Amino acid sequence: MPKDWRRPLDPPAEYKRLRKEAPITRVRVWDGSTPWLISRYEDAHAALGDPRLSLDFRLPGFPHTSPTSAARLERTFPFPFRADSEYRVQRAMLVQEFSSRRMEVLRPRIQRTVDEALDAMLAGPRPTDLIAAFALPVAIRVICDLLGVSHDDHVRLHGLSCTIGSPRHWESLSPNNTRSSVSRGALGFPRGSRPIKMAPCTLCAWGLLPV
Repeated sequence: MPKDWRRPLDPPAEYKRLRKEAPITRVRVWDGSTPWLISRYEDAHAALGDPRLSLDFRLPGFPHTSPTSAARLERTFPFPFRADSEYRVQRAMLVQEFSSRRMEVLRPRIQRTVDEALDAMLAGPRPTDLIAAFALPVAIRVICDLLGVSHDDHVRLHGLSCTIGSPRHWESLSPNNTRSSVSRGALGFPRGSRPIKMAPCTLCAWGLLPV
């Protein structure tokens, strides 16, 4: 669907039309297949809770939105997309790290991080890029605190995260890639190089990071 880049945050006009006139309809995608497009909130909410539907992108006929999406077939399957029984087991191992009590413990540190970023932004050049000067550094520091990543590795972990999310990374994967080659070679992380320092309890949560 063509997008109006003068309004980059708005849905395409065709999407708006379908949401009004045909909220559940077939569409033709890049590989010629015709999956269902659900564009209305109530219908999407119902579909996401329907046990007959799956987020497992390894299943035949899964509606990949692009060649990059199809390349994900070779990646480690993220645990939020797994069967409910397996998901609940893995979620139970991590949920204590995100409890309300844990968040309250982190609140002063997060507030300090936000204050420091605001002070640095206000002391910097004008105009400024809100993403680069505030949103990105705050997010990186908070995530690193959650994962137990040392301050020295903040920038390095951000670089690896960008590589993992890069379309070029997934397009470059071959069927012969193993988990080890994805986590080290394909991410520009040479075999035998120093791993990122992380808290022991978080190592199992990041399958693509070297351990």
